[in-house]
Amino acid sequence: MTINLEIDPEDLDDSVAVPEVLEPEPEVAASQSMAVTLAAILPADFPLQTLLQFVPDVRLKKKATALADDLLKVRVAEGGEDGIVKADEAIAPVRSAIAEIQQRFKEPTSAAYALHRRMTGLAADFCDYAQKAIDLKNKEMGVERRRLDAAYEADRLARQEAANVEVREEARERLETAKEIGSPKSTIAALKKQVSSGVAAPVGVAAPPPLRNSSIVGTRKARFSAADPNADPHPKMSDLSPTLQAKARAYFKAVAEGRAPLASVSIEWSYLDKLAANDRATFAVPEMETFEDVGARSKPGRIGRRK
Repeated sequence: MTINLEIDPEDLDDSVAVPEVLEPEPEVAASQSMAVTLAAILPADFPLQTLLQFVPDVRLKKKATALADDLLKVRVAEGGEDGIVKADEAIAPVRSAIAEIQQRFKEPTSAAYALHRRMTGLAADFCDYAQKAIDLKNKEMGVERRRLDAAYEADRLARQEAANVEVREEARERLETAKEIGSPKSTIAALKKQVSSGVAAPVGVAAPPPLRNSSIVGTRKARFSAADPNADPHPKMSDLSPTLQAKARAYFKAVAEGRAPLASVSIEWSYLDKLAANDRATFAVPEMETFEDVGARSKPGRIGRRK
């Protein structure tokens, strides 16, 4: 079984380790693609055949399932010491069956993970420069669109005001004429109103040229107030500057007082569990307590062994 990738030698980055034997002959055109076998871009000792030839043994699953059924038949609740002992005896072969499955899958699974890391890393390396170029121009396009929209709106407002002034001047001339010819008071009043607050028809803005390949969008997001616009808008707590630490504490206070939503914060239970395990006697965290999460686990070196 051979798996091929099409890779252009001109596009290979220096950081990608590809054997020298893959370099094209001098007479081969620079634009010509070449087929590179999967094995050629992996370490020499990579167990590719182990991965390709692996076939799961369904008998292992059937064995583990049957042993698990026997285990589930053991009555532990309200069964006293005898129930605990019987469950302990029945658990051992189930653990052994699981260990056997894990051992059988260990090498091919490790190879699959390594292959996944290698291929995704290689793909990311190939795409990195081009993707960064796209990201940069996407950002620049969005910023420029906002700048142009603001300029268009300022120009529209200026033209609208000029049109309004023209309408009012025309109304002023008509008002003078109406007074000279003795027009009705209602006409005079209407013209006076136009002179003071007449508004022209809305002035439009030409639509920007259509984009065939992109859509310029904006998404409203949250960040600390007065944050550096060029910095990560969502930094980790461990990366907060003293200024942002103060803002974080102020925000947590606002949550505590009900002025900010409780759902916007989460508790790092794994961190608190480590504190509880390491400082059982001295654990002192406001509104928290420690507890024993009881259960049984296998003893070292006892998997599969029976009395």
